[in-house]
Amino acid sequence: GCQGRQARQTLCMEGKPALPLATEDEKKLLRTKIARDATPEEVEAFLSASGPHLNDKAKVAFQNMSAENKHRAMHEGPITECRDSLEILYARVQRFLDMEAQLKRLADADTRSAKPEKKPPSGIAVAMATAFASRCPSEMLEVPASERRFAAPAAPAAAQLLLPPVGLNKGVGGVIEALQKKYCMQKGERAHVLNETKELWKIEGERTVPKTHCNQGWRWILENPASRQAVQERMRRLEHAEGKPQILSDEESTTKIPKHPERTERRERCREREQPEGSRVSRSSSSRSSSSARHAKTQSMRKDLGHVKDQAKLAPKASRHGRDERRRRQSSDSESRSRSARKRHR
Repeated sequence: GCQGRQARQTLCMEGKPALPLATEDEKKLLRTKIARDATPEEVEAFLSASGPHLNDKAKVAFQNMSAENKHRAMHEGPITECRDSLEILYARVQRFLDMEAQLKRLADADTRSAKPEKKPPSGIAVAMATAFASRCPSEMLEVPASERRFAAPAAPAAAQLLLPPVGLNKGVGGVIEALQKKYCMQKGERAHVLNETKELWKIEGERTVPKTHCNQGWRWILENPASRQAVQERMRRLEHAEGKPQILSDEESTTKIPKHPERTERRERCREREQPEGSRVSRSSSSRSSSSARHAKTQSMRKDLGHVKDQAKLAPKASRHGRDERRRRQSSDSESRSRSARKRHR
């Protein structure tokens, strides 16, 4: 046994695969029992070494033990000074029995690594693999656009007519604009008025604004319905003319319209002169008709824009005129009240 253990240690140190932990004979011994019978010489030596520390009960119990239990009790050596030597003897025997049971379990256990059995591939998988390997080309190529079977990437949504919210009255259904960062709103943000209380206006987003902060923290946004209809009509014309919706402000619309159609006509004439005479005659009529149509279109668009701008300019003038009239009436009313108060005082 000692030679076998030394051989296993040397093999492990050299880095070679170690031998099994225990042979079949050793496993048989572990399965049966490890303890042996104690000899009379061992018993006498144990009693002579541990006699001064054993009480009468412990000596009687040790003498009445079987030869195997005596060997189990003597396995850990002689007993030294202690309080209860009888309890120590029984504890030694119990520990030895527990060790035997644990070694038996280890001997009965199968230490070989149980590898899970691999399932053979199914016939369908084998057939699919062979078909793919035989028919698949050696190089994977991109499918041309004309032969693809999936839809094209989603295009951006068509632009729609987006106008800032504008109210037609003051109160529920109207629109307010924040004059500063307040009321959970950003400066310039607009919101519709949904409801009201005695002191508050309830707006979108479960927000409220005090009525007394009008023209200080917020203001009403009003617009002339005629100007709004004109802007919408102008946008419809542009969409119908170009075939796709666009969002154009007044500045953008003026920049997109050619400001100098005469220059474009001159450029076209210069191009016609550079071309040969045969093609010049055929293209001159088409270019004149296209230039005249383009000129008429630009003129109509300019008229529409001028009409819209005039209405937009007249709207603030009308509002200023109404404001001045109100101030004059208020001042005249206050003067009449002050005069009547003076007469009463006299």
